[in-house]
Amino acid sequence: MEIVPSTLIALIALAAMLVRGPARSVGLFLALTPLGAAAAFNLPAVGGATIGVADLAAIGLFGLVCLTPAGLSALVGSARPFGPGFWLLLLAGFCVVAALFLPRLFAGETQVFAISRSANSDGIAVHDLGPTTGNLTQLFRMGLGVMVFAALATLSRRRPDPARIVAAMALATAIHAALGVLDVASAAAGLPQLLDPIRTANYAILADHSMMGMKRMIGGFPEASAFGFYALGLFGFWLSYWATSPGSRLASWMLALSAVLLLRSTSSAAYVATLAFTLTWGLWSGATHLSAQASRRGMAMAAWGALALWLAAVALFGAYQLVGSSRCPPSSTARCSTSSTPTRASSG
Repeated sequence: MEIVPSTLIALIALAAMLVRGPARSVGLFLALTPLGAAAAFNLPAVGGATIGVADLAAIGLFGLVCLTPAGLSALVGSARPFGPGFWLLLLAGFCVVAALFLPRLFAGETQVFAISRSANSDGIAVHDLGPTTGNLTQLFRMGLGVMVFAALATLSRRRPDPARIVAAMALATAIHAALGVLDVASAAAGLPQLLDPIRTANYAILADHSMMGMKRMIGGFPEASAFGFYALGLFGFWLSYWATSPGSRLASWMLALSAVLLLRSTSSAAYVATLAFTLTWGLWSGATHLSAQASRRGMAMAAWGALALWLAAVALFGAYQLVGSSRCPPSSTARCSTSSTPTRASSG
């Protein structure tokens, strides 16, 4: 086990959670989630796997709920048939089978862009499909997601306090934004190492990438797409809260902030995911008629989302066509044609 500077953050967080108890630790846990590149410790003996600060906090929160009276039965109740936890548990079961067996079943059938822990000379690690340590680490994180859902659902049933959850999400959004600004500002000031104490995970930290002369914002994450996907989660929360709380200034400000962070991530994957989410959310909220106002907002968002998704698809197709026609010089045609053959998938 490798101890790193951010290990101290993890230990302090665990100690604070023990003192505060599970209900009052939700805000602390959410405040740690923007630290996506901060390791609690690394495991060189397990292929360099990383246990993140937020991962350890999630385990701590779940453990605290387990230790409460009737905690285990309450956690099991979060997966009651045909509820949200039930479908999540089914998905987790599929993920177990997929992670453990599918890479072996289809080994060598295609090539994949595998999860790499260090940047290589080409920037992309292309491998034959097969089992890797990434299968186990991603399965571990899926398990963490189920544990966090069960813990938060149990706490919400026992001690309903929406205001505390909203305040915790606002804090997480503010920290994510602050780390993003600090990332860009420190690079502009010639101090890119300023955030190194929270970039301790065994990942390739792509902090020096830029797009059209503008530094890509990664904040507390290893690269821009991870930063963008976290911002998408915040955007989804605040969009739903804004639709159901039309008089809330906090919802409007946080929704605008999360949208700016999404745009500033310069991640095309996050852009497409945002448009797909907005369209789906709009159709769902309109179809279920949560309220008259939510329905009108939902249908409006769906219409704009459909238009934006179509425009994004056209733009992405044109961009890839342009890149494909200008990327390979005559001397490297063979290498480029080889790297463009694999199916875009992940063995992790």
